[in-house]
Amino acid sequence: MPAPTSFSEITEMDGAQRALLDILSSVRRPDGYCCTLVDFSRAEAFRRQRIEETGVPITLIDMTLRAMAITAIHNEPMKTLVSGYKIYRSEGIDIGCSIATDTLIAPVIVFRDAQNLTLEEIHFQRLAMTKSAVEEQEKNMAQLAKMTRFLPDGVRRRLINKYVNNAENRKNLGGTIALSAIELDDMEWMCPAHIGGAMLLSLGGIKARPIVVDGQVEARLCALATFMIDQRVIHPMRAMRVFRRFRRALENPQKMV
Repeated sequence: MPAPTSFSEITEMDGAQRALLDILSSVRRPDGYCCTLVDFSRAEAFRRQRIEETGVPITLIDMTLRAMAITAIHNEPMKTLVSGYKIYRSEGIDIGCSIATDTLIAPVIVFRDAQNLTLEEIHFQRLAMTKSAVEEQEKNMAQLAKMTRFLPDGVRRRLINKYVNNAENRKNLGGTIALSAIELDDMEWMCPAHIGGAMLLSLGGIKARPIVVDGQVEARLCALATFMIDQRVIHPMRAMRVFRRFRRALENPQKMV
């Protein structure tokens, strides 16, 4: 006999929903957070000039991805993943970028060997991959639900945990570092609760804010950026230096070419 309840309705989750919850439960939480304000005013001026020169409508998100790639070139731990008691190092820099959707898990596109990509190449790849990412995730989720439909909950959870935490799978599905950007001007700050790689950068809304420049208050295009790290490979003090290098890259955008 069911226990008495004050809820008007209780709905059992289907196989796909249970699999999604198991995935979220299996992904690691960040070990530390670091948040700072990044001035995008020079990046915006550079972006406009670059568009005039090339005709390619690059965005500040494209420039953020490029800045992450430049930063990772000089920080080897950003190319690594931990699985069990082993550290896996990648030769190239693979950057994951989440896509804003209303799904439980945001689709992720991955830029392979991002250190070799120009701003324009990043832009074109982002557009091309975004179009197919949502459909691809729906296909994968349907396949996952089909594969795990008749498995007992405990068995399904163990299988998903093993798959999600495999280093090769994590690199293929999300890169070694990742960007999560909401692209909403009225959203000051956001911070995902899960991390799949060595570092996750969360970017709030990019908008005009009052900041002090040379002793004077000015309205500058800025955003709050938060670094989340896997402390097993990136020490907090190193993370601070990584953060400063990333910020300098965006505030001195001529170094991106």
